[in-house]
Amino acid sequence: YYLPRFNAISKGLAKMVWNGASFLVPFAWSLYRKLYGAAAIIFALYIAFFGIFSYTLFGSGEIIEATLVCAEEDPEFSAKILSYANGESGVVLTPKQTELAELIENVTIPVWLQVLNYIIVFGTRMFMGLKATQLYKNKIASGIKKARLKGLAESELKMFLARKYGTFP
Repeated sequence: YYLPRFNAISKGLAKMVWNGASFLVPFAWSLYRKLYGAAAIIFALYIAFFGIFSYTLFGSGEIIEATLVCAEEDPEFSAKILSYANGESGVVLTPKQTELAELIENVTIPVWLQVLNYIIVFGTRMFMGLKATQLYKNKIASGIKKARLKGLAESELKMFLARKYGTFP
């Protein structure tokens, strides 16, 4: 699958080759292809965004604290709050639960946070979709150089690459 794409990149026929799998699941694809550096960067971006998102929405801790109090006082709290949120009639909430429901209803996600989400998620996917094959080619080329420095024969080279990179390109 990859050899024709690697050849096209090497010969200058293509600067970028689309990789649909790395677009759809960039983190998992990076791990599968043992591109741990790329996987670490993707993971760090997602964790950083989750931190910004969580702090922006729950920074005061008011919602989290109210949720914990409500969960302690009523074991069926989760089912009640979901029923209330879905507009089911006949749901009886305690005053604390009503206060929490109002807090949650008043949470709005700022536009800048929504834009940042799209930039991080879509940007990561587009970058990986367009550059993942190049990253993988560079990793394989580096591995081939290392194998040749070790003096491996062609028959051993395939086994070395399969062992080192999970699958042969």
